Amino acid sequence: SVEASDDLVALCAAMRALLARHPEWPLSAPLSLAGAEAWACMLRADYEGQLRHRLVEHELACRHGWQDMADAADTNVVAVLNELGRHEEALARSRTFLERPAGRDSRNVAYAWIGQTRALLELGRFDEFRAAAPRAASALRKYGLPLVTDQYALLLAQQGRAHDAARVIGHARSAYQAAGMAVEQVTLGNLERAERLARASLDEATFTACVAKGRCLDDAAADRLALGPPEGLASPADESGTRA
Repeated sequence: SVEASDDLVALCAAMRALLARHPEWPLSAPLSLAGAEAWACMLRADYEGQLRHRLVEHELACRHGWQDMADAADTNVVAVLNELGRHEEALARSRTFLERPAGRDSRNVAYAWIGQTRALLELGRFDEFRAAAPRAASALRKYGLPLVTDQYALLLAQQGRAHDAARVIGHARSAYQAAGMAVEQVTLGNLERAERLARASLDEATFTACVAKGRCLDDAAADRLALGPPEGLASPADESGTRA
């Protein structure tokens, strides 16, 4: 299912009942059920339920020694903690994940980074965000994920840099289009928040022009805008740092 429906609760109950009738089934069965129930909770915006099932999923994957599944569940826990506004917990869990011994090379590392930077941004710890963002961006781009771009836009908007925020909004939209990715709700929320803040300082023509210029920014230019000192940045009218 990709959207909420009236029968989700009944379907989950039926799956639980089926599993209860088959205690001989392997551990992969309750693991799959935990993931399915977490997904159903997400569709219903039941984040407490989603967290509960993701934690079960993580515990079962760890018990069986399925590290990739455990890592995926772990990063999903970080994401749900952020959804619940429990950003300090999300930050601690993501850091624990990323501080484990090296040797794991997967998209889960990228998702752990985006969970960490989201928590830092929501907590207003902007200096720490800037310190973490280059590694986060590198991990995400390795897998073609433009997920940090909306966070850049929100950071700039929250700091009153409306022209730059509008430019990075344009860059984010272009990056998602180039990646062929749908804009998920969290990303959309960040871009909408950034746009509201930027529009409060810019007239319609200026905002639109900045967004259009931002669509030509490459990743390196977006990094410089978001992470560099304001006094070292080009003016909104400067076309440097754009794609050829």
